[in-house]
Amino acid sequence: MSGILYIVPTPIGNLEDITLRAIRILKEVDLVLCEDTSVTQRLFKDYDITTKTSAFYAQTGLKNIEKALGIKRGNIVGKFHGGDALALWRMYRATGDEYYLNLLVEYNEYDLINLKIVAEHCVKKLKEKMYAY
Repeated sequence: MSGILYIVPTPIGNLEDITLRAIRILKEVDLVLCEDTSVTQRLFKDYDITTKTSAFYAQTGLKNIEKALGIKRGNIVGKFHGGDALALWRMYRATGDEYYLNLLVEYNEYDLINLKIVAEHCVKKLKEKMYAY
């Protein structure tokens, strides 16, 4: 399954909430990235999954990842944070002022552009990790 990235949701509370497809994919892939390997190992034990795991903390948010990688945004939208997108939308809806809509579009464009850069960086690092095994 090389060259394919799967994002597989796993149960938070009841382990029986996992799907058969999720179990199959977790068994077939070469590596599983997870936030907490000890929690993942309990899930793997219950479903006889032996795939290698590695910790990957994605909870820091896109803006923090961009900062760590030195990725820049435009002057105005570079000062925004996650909740600001919703505030821009609300301002646009309340006032009808295209300025807020244009800022929101620019903010989201940077998200898409930078997400691609972040994904490429992650793929590179994953390949390095996989080859290290």
